[in-house]
Amino acid sequence: MKVSVLGAGTAGAGLWTASEVAAIVGALVAIAGLIITWYYKRKANRRLEAEHLLRQQERQMRMDLMRATGQPHTACETRTDFGALELQE
Repeated sequence: MKVSVLGAGTAGAGLWTASEVAAIVGALVAIAGLIITWYYKRKANRRLEAEHLLRQQERQMRMDLMRATGQPHTACETRTDFGALELQE
C-alpha cells in the first residue's frame, strides 16, 4: 500500500515542472495571505465600530448632562490638592 501511494505521488509530481510547482505554491501563498488579511481587517472593523458606538454613547451622555446642568463637562476633570499652578511674584 505504501509503495503504491508513493508511486502515485511520484507520478503526479513528475507531471509538473519546477516552475509550475513554484507558480502553484505562489498562488496558494497569495490565497492564504488574502484570507488572513480579510480576517484581520474584518476583526479591526468590528473593533472600530464598537469603539465608535461607545464614543457616540459617551457624547450623547455628555450632551444630556450639559443640557441638564447648563455646564460643559470634559472627559478628564480631575481635582487635586495642589492648588493653582501659577507663577507667584
